[in-house]
Amino acid sequence: MSYRGGQRQKRGTNSNNSSGSFRQSASDSWRSKEQNTLPVSTKFTANRVQRNPPPATDEFSNLTLVSRNWDTSDAGLRNRETQVAFFAHILEKLEDCRESEKLDDGSDKVGTSTSTSIPTTTATKKDARREMDSILSKLRKLREGVLSLGQIDAFAIQVYEKSVHVCLEAENYAELIKSLNQLVSVFYPTVVVVDSGESGKTVGQHRGEMTALLLLYMICYIPSAGGKRITDPVFETRQVMKVVASLPDDVQQDRHVVNVLKMQRALLDNVNYFMFRRAWNELNKWERIIAKHIVPFVEFRAMEILTKTYFTIPQTMLERYSMFSIGLLDAEQEMTIRLKQRFGSEYNQRVVNGIVHLRVPKRK
Repeated sequence: MSYRGGQRQKRGTNSNNSSGSFRQSASDSWRSKEQNTLPVSTKFTANRVQRNPPPATDEFSNLTLVSRNWDTSDAGLRNRETQVAFFAHILEKLEDCRESEKLDDGSDKVGTSTSTSIPTTTATKKDARREMDSILSKLRKLREGVLSLGQIDAFAIQVYEKSVHVCLEAENYAELIKSLNQLVSVFYPTVVVVDSGESGKTVGQHRGEMTALLLLYMICYIPSAGGKRITDPVFETRQVMKVVASLPDDVQQDRHVVNVLKMQRALLDNVNYFMFRRAWNELNKWERIIAKHIVPFVEFRAMEILTKTYFTIPQTMLERYSMFSIGLLDAEQEMTIRLKQRFGSEYNQRVVNGIVHLRVPKRK
C-alpha cells in the first residue's frame, strides 16, 4: 500500500510539473507573438498603451466640443479670442467651399426657384455635402463655446445667425432649429440693442427675419414632416401663436413675420391658393428653403379643388394654379410629367391640344 501510495504521489508530482511547464511555454509563445504583431506606432508604458495622435490638418483641428472637454479653464473654445479666430477660419472655409463648388451665397432674393445652392451633379454634390458637413461641425463647436462663455453680445448673435444660414444652405434642420430657438427665445430678448458702428447696423437687426424662419419651421416643415405628409399635414396653430404672443410689438409688425402669418392663414383657410401665392412671392431665399416643404400639400389641394370645379381646363392655367417651379425643369415640362403620372395610360385621351380633361362626364 505504501509503495502504491508513494507511486501515486510521484505520479501526481510529475503531472504538476508537466502542466506548469506547458503554461510557461504558452506564455512565452504569446509574448513572442505579441511583440511580432504590435503596430510600429504603439509605445509601451508601465501601465498602458499609448498611440500616436493623427496629424493636425490646421491650427484648429484639435479644438473639441466644450461638452466633451473636462477642462473648465478659459482655454480652447471657452476663450473669446480663440472663438473670434475660429469664426474667421470657418468663414474662410465657407468661402472656399462656395468658390470651389460654385455655390451661391443665397444673399439675394430669387424668383420661383426652391432648389438649394448645392450642385445637382452627383460627384460635386457629394463633395459639397462633405465640405458643408465639416463646416457645420465646426459651427456646432463654436456655438457651444459661445454658449459656455455666457456672454450674449454682437459676436454671439453673429455666430448664431451665420449658423442659421449655413444650416439652411445645407438643409440640416436638426442643427437649424437649435440655432433658431437660441436666437429667438434667449439671445434677442436678452441682448441690449446698440449701434455697432457699421453703416448704422444694430445688434439684433435680423430679429424679424430669424423669427419668421422659426415660424416657417413650425408652419411648413413640422406639419408636413419635411414634405412627406402631402395630403394631411398637422398644423399646431396654438404653438405658433404662443411664440407670436411672446414677441414685442415691433417684431410682430416686422414685414417678414407679417408675411409668414399670412401664409399660415392661407393654409388654415382650406388652402387659399391666391393668398398663399402672394405670400410666397414675398419670401426671400432662406425662407423658401423651409416653406417649400408645404408646397406639395398646396399643389395637391389646388388640383383637388380644380378637379371638383372644372371638367376641362387649359394646361397653362393648370400650371399657374397647381404648381410651383422647383428649379429643375420649366413649368410646361414639369406639368407634363405630373399629368402623365396622374393619368397613366389615359394621358393621350385626357390631354388634347393643350386642354386637360380633369374629369370625364358620366354617361347617362
